[in-house]
Amino acid sequence: MLASYDDVLPPPGDIQVLLLTLDSVSLSWSSPQGLTGPQTFRVTWGCDGETSSTRVKGGHHLEISSLQPGKKYQFSVAIEGEDGSQSKCVSASLSTVVPPRDFKIDHLEESSFTLHWSKAEGMEKWWKRPSRVAAVCVLLAVIIGLWDSYATLERDQLQNSLNTRTTERDQLQNSLNTRTME
Repeated sequence: MLASYDDVLPPPGDIQVLLLTLDSVSLSWSSPQGLTGPQTFRVTWGCDGETSSTRVKGGHHLEISSLQPGKKYQFSVAIEGEDGSQSKCVSASLSTVVPPRDFKIDHLEESSFTLHWSKAEGMEKWWKRPSRVAAVCVLLAVIIGLWDSYATLERDQLQNSLNTRTTERDQLQNSLNTRTME
């Protein structure tokens, strides 16, 4: 707790907002220096004049889902005292991603693939927003996901081949052992 009850609640440490999916984020923050013991945090978020909030007791992390695509959200975290008082907020903002439409893989080979998609609704306005990097991040996530799927398939095929070879080896070893005993 604080050194004395007359002290003002210090704000939490910097807030970090990570886009998890098209409609969810992960918030994390740190405790302020000098404040010990479990704290209660008031987390508030919103866009277009609508806000929501929740309390987080004893933790420094919150996942928020069901966000609207293509909207800029403001997130803030404050420490909440036992008497209902609050510290100053730390804030951050993030724009959610508008997913492309009609996304498909036309051509897939061992080391290459071709992707096609249609513009998402409102894309002209979306690209004028400061967070256009988010769209590139989504595309990279899709590419990485495809690569991971390919790598998983390749790994599974190699594992099956290894299992087959191991079985063949064991059968040959058993056959050799049987002949040696005769």
